[in-house]
Amino acid sequence: MKRTFRCLLIKRQNIMRKLIPVICIFIIFLLVFISVAYARQSDHKPSDIAINNAIYKAQSLVGQPSFPIIGTNGSCWSTYRCTDFVANAYGYPASPYHAELLCAISVNQHSGDWNAPRGSLVFFSPSTFNDERGHVALCTGNGNLIEAGNELIIRSTISDENHSATYLGWAWPPSAWPGRSDVFIAIAFTWAIQTGKAIILTIVSWLIFLIIKSKIAKIKQYHGGRGIMEKVNGA
Repeated sequence: MKRTFRCLLIKRQNIMRKLIPVICIFIIFLLVFISVAYARQSDHKPSDIAINNAIYKAQSLVGQPSFPIIGTNGSCWSTYRCTDFVANAYGYPASPYHAELLCAISVNQHSGDWNAPRGSLVFFSPSTFNDERGHVALCTGNGNLIEAGNELIIRSTISDENHSATYLGWAWPPSAWPGRSDVFIAIAFTWAIQTGKAIILTIVSWLIFLIIKSKIAKIKQYHGGRGIMEKVNGA
């Protein structure tokens, strides 16, 4: 009985010795990916968390005729509807600028670039359709948009909007817009993605380690056997 218990204990210790390096590798990868997700990039790109939260907030308003303006005075009607919408998506009170001015102050502008990234603000020129104030929308990736239309919060595309006003390009939102940190689903989504990346890289790293370890063992075995043969032949 004691011998059986001791064998089980030894097996458990051996399993833990093998698992500890794997767990450490996973934790390192997870910390790296999560820190990258929260970090702002050198080109003023918002963090992945801020982008996910902004898009989640915008999607929750699709189809609604109005939206509350963030501020201490409670909900109020939007003055510059499209700019207030994208500002609110990024957790900022009503924007004091119409779209044409917002385009001018936005950081890292990419004029004429049709490959607007997820979470960016896309701008259109002043026209009769937007009262000569320009237009701005939130890009959800692959040319898709969520925007404040004339009557409803709608989904659209850059190509569709380009028929009403000329597409100017995209830019990241102003640095003063802090993003939203209170949407659990968006945060959980980002964590799930980063955890998945960490798991995959951990498995790949461990398999590479096992392959290298196996190769080294075969090389040692080969040279060890060769050394024994040389001794026997020498004797």
